[in-house]
Amino acid sequence: MLDAIGRFCARFRWAVMAAWAVAIVGLLALSGAIGGQATNSLTIPGASSQNALALVDEQFTVATDATATVLFHTTEGTKVTDADVASEITKATADLEKIDHVAAVVPMATPSSTSADGRTEALTVLFDEKQADLPENGTGSVAYEDLQEAVAPYDSSSLRVELGGGIPDSQPVPSDDSFTLIGVLLALLVLLVVLGTWTSFAWPVVSAIAGVVLGFPLLAVLQGQMSVPSIGAIAGVMVGLGVGIDYGLFMVGRFKDHVAEGVAPHEAIGRSMATAGRAVLTAGATVIVALASLFVFDLDAVTAMAYAVVIFVVCVMLAATTLLPAVLAAVGPRITHARTPVALRVPEDETRRLGIRWSRFVTRHAGLSVAAGILVLVAAALPVFMGDFRLGPLDTSLSPEDSTQYEAWELQSEAFGPGSPNPFLIVAQTPSSDTDVTSQLATLKKDLAATDGVSYVSDAQQNSDKTLAVMEVIPTTTAQSEETADLVKRLRDDTIPKATAGTDLTVDVSGVNAVFVDLDQRILDRLPLFIGLVVLIALLILGFVFKSVLIAVKAALLNLLVIGATYGLTVLVFTEGVGLSLLDVPAEVPILSLLAPVIFAVLFGLSNDYEVYLVTRTREELDDGASPREAVELGIGRGAHIVIAAALIMTFVFASYILQPGTTTVQFGFAMSIAIILDALVARMLLLPAILHLGGGRMWWPGRRRGSARGDGGGPGARLSTPPDDDPVTGATARREEVVAAG
Repeated sequence: MLDAIGRFCARFRWAVMAAWAVAIVGLLALSGAIGGQATNSLTIPGASSQNALALVDEQFTVATDATATVLFHTTEGTKVTDADVASEITKATADLEKIDHVAAVVPMATPSSTSADGRTEALTVLFDEKQADLPENGTGSVAYEDLQEAVAPYDSSSLRVELGGGIPDSQPVPSDDSFTLIGVLLALLVLLVVLGTWTSFAWPVVSAIAGVVLGFPLLAVLQGQMSVPSIGAIAGVMVGLGVGIDYGLFMVGRFKDHVAEGVAPHEAIGRSMATAGRAVLTAGATVIVALASLFVFDLDAVTAMAYAVVIFVVCVMLAATTLLPAVLAAVGPRITHARTPVALRVPEDETRRLGIRWSRFVTRHAGLSVAAGILVLVAAALPVFMGDFRLGPLDTSLSPEDSTQYEAWELQSEAFGPGSPNPFLIVAQTPSSDTDVTSQLATLKKDLAATDGVSYVSDAQQNSDKTLAVMEVIPTTTAQSEETADLVKRLRDDTIPKATAGTDLTVDVSGVNAVFVDLDQRILDRLPLFIGLVVLIALLILGFVFKSVLIAVKAALLNLLVIGATYGLTVLVFTEGVGLSLLDVPAEVPILSLLAPVIFAVLFGLSNDYEVYLVTRTREELDDGASPREAVELGIGRGAHIVIAAALIMTFVFASYILQPGTTTVQFGFAMSIAIILDALVARMLLLPAILHLGGGRMWWPGRRRGSARGDGGGPGARLSTPPDDDPVTGATARREEVVAAG
């Protein structure tokens, strides 16, 4: 069937390319009509913090998530109470009050809205609609743009104005496309070497970019239907570009080699689709299935991120298997013309090929190789078990350092305390409006204020019928601090139960910190189920593909080792701070809650790409009559340069995001880059051939052990002059004949 699809795309190449153009334009128009923007809101169905927020939104006229904090900061030697400065702040307040949907502009709820040194004034802007109900335009929230326009005239060299709080903090994180371009250019350099001609090297990148472009309007449509965090789009583009270029490499390489052998272009495309195309679809399907497993967390933001990545993976798969065959048909025999000066030159004597020499070295020292590989991965994973492994929230401290959101967070933290930007919300319910709970609320406030880690507790604000009261609690530590999460638990488990014992109050803790504590607990509670589901699905897929139990189990275990090592190195750098200054991240942070499960799912899916490719090569060597040892040496050896090239491409693309602004993007790019390096170099180039060799023919049980009758007597170098037939870049098309008699 794939052969027929390839031939169809080749025959009607111009129609296929036109259909892609129409699809992109049509989806762009559709996204303009029903599309939305990224939003960094978070909901946790059933969590007490989420229920408390919903109750406040229902009972009060202002929305809890639709706020903004405006900070005015004067130059040294002046104060906000000086007549000229106070006049400017008064004018700015009046302009803020004129913004559509603004219910009130009030002093920030701290002991004083003015800092102790008199240089900073903080105002809170309250809106009468939830963020989701406020109007948007093509770039983000209209309310945010109105806030920027209102304060811009007052931001000067003598009076600095910054915007933080709910609405500013939820805006999409800006990205610098120049860094992504660097990654793509480095990928092109790898393709120049591997594909080796000027007429072939760019097409994998063209295919990947076309898929990503198609994905953007689909993502916008998704954002119009549900809340998608801004990191979702970043992750989708990152993964889409990385795997898309790799998929294109397999397709173009196979087509190029068929044409070089004299196969007609249409026939070459059909054959390429039947082999490399099947590999592309299998690899992509594995990533998609792993991401689909994220539904077990029942977290809208995590599910939305999974959808975002899936959209881009599906689009680059479609590009590689429909658009790219059409383009290759148009290029035709010219695909082999104009060799580049940096083209990879493979020695005629295959025994001198680096991949063959490496695989033979590993099989000769298989036991040592397994021990060394496991030691490296386990050592890298140690910070997970012995270090400060924990999950943490997404807050404004992770924003790009040159953004007004980060500047507002830093200014507010310095002026009013590190916990001021993210106060807790204490929500107290009473059974009826006839119950006087004034004294009970006073006792609750007193006990809250006396709790270690609490800096300030506001007076209770009650709704119109006195059935709901809200207080703000400001912690002494930042949202990223472990002490802040501990304070949430202490208030819930100790302070509040004691303060409300024997009263009519029902009290919940909410706010950013409490929401992420509930999120972390949800993730930790369901993590075993999630990991078990992903591993089970991988076992089923690999078991079906290779008809082998041990191959599937080995692959799953290697994937888990790589992921554990990735988490360990991420903890070492971001939480322990080792080398963190090199990444331009301002402070140590834990692994971010929303990223932790997504990283696992994406990596588990991507890890199977190289596994499937190399094990397939080995299996076909066995089917051609090679001994188990020869099959490993030939299969791994002949495919090594392709895996290394593909890994370099993904690493360059992922690593380019380490240079992007914002800690969230940097952490995701770092984790993905490290994982690809560990997977390709340690898991697939070291552990995989060693384990396959040690397992011998038993590794393929219960599938048929073809070629086992040959034993190892044929010698590891006896068949090295025979070209491979399934390598998507260097493989020949015709089934090779045996050159070694059965031993």
